Amino acid sequence: MPTTRTSTPTLPSSSSAGSDHVALADIPVVGGQCRGRGWFEQRLGADVKIRWFVSNAGPSAMEAIFAKSIDLTYVGPNPAINAHLKSGGEEIRIVAGACSGGAALVVQADGRIKTDADFRGKKVATPQFGNTQDVAARAWLHSKGYRVTMTGGDVLVLPTANADQLALFKKGDLDAVWTVEPWPAGWCWKPAGVCTWKKTRSGRKAGT
Repeated sequence: MPTTRTSTPTLPSSSSAGSDHVALADIPVVGGQCRGRGWFEQRLGADVKIRWFVSNAGPSAMEAIFAKSIDLTYVGPNPAINAHLKSGGEEIRIVAGACSGGAALVVQADGRIKTDADFRGKKVATPQFGNTQDVAARAWLHSKGYRVTMTGGDVLVLPTANADQLALFKKGDLDAVWTVEPWPAGWCWKPAGVCTWKKTRSGRKAGT
């Protein structure tokens, strides 16, 4: 997951004289850790006010970058690359890598999905169309021989906001979810879902 910023960060004046703003989109875990530890405040000083905004997934954070609503965000590689290409390299700068791993595939614990062959006809949720987990899910399903389209195919991939996935999953309306921490950890502690694999820091997919 890289950290990206606008090519020319906007620093609007705040209501407090002599103070500037930096607006950041907070992606859970990485952004939350920096926010909790005051990482940016320590490095930018008291004259710069940090404003945090929660973003569901990378594509929406990139839209906020283009709209000049935020200056910096944590996103996965796919939205960052797409935004870079969309702007012809003018709007996006990748500052640094921020984390590796943390994605997971969670399936219903009732046994409806036990092997790769069981995904046919099933509903799989991802955080947002075009985000890193969405692209990874579609690519993985394609590698297993499934036809996946925008509206259906052999497996129905449903971009669904992270906050809505758990309720739908617990109701049984979703057969699997391809998402990123901290969401899968909570599900795997409950009887509703089972993590079939988790992408580790080394990039390997470790079965659980």
